[in-house]
Amino acid sequence: MMNNKAQGSIPRIPFDLSELQGIERVLWAYLHYLRRLPVSTKNVKQRHSLQQIQQRLAAQLSPGHGKDVQLFLSREDLEELLVALREFATLIQHFFPKNEEREAVIETVTTWQQRLTRIVAEFET
Repeated sequence: MMNNKAQGSIPRIPFDLSELQGIERVLWAYLHYLRRLPVSTKNVKQRHSLQQIQQRLAAQLSPGHGKDVQLFLSREDLEELLVALREFATLIQHFFPKNEEREAVIETVTTWQQRLTRIVAEFET
């Protein structure tokens, strides 16, 4: 898959359009949660980073932009995204009663997180 890695090449992580829309909505919702937390240096930095990612993704997903979405993330951005996905799943688990819908959301978000982690890990080896 990524065996012929040229120096400086970028891993491609394929997500379909509906998955990218879902990730954008997760970031949007998680940002609303973060805004309710007490202000701290870490919180402000995380919010700023995630807000930039969410806005870039939303802009590419807007009508008329086309179907080819390319979102380039730095290592730090990717780590923030992975934390947001993990924390969002934890929040859903904590705040919503156990049912099929809740479990499906948690499974979907966890799958996205695992895909990102696995592809990046393969690229780094």
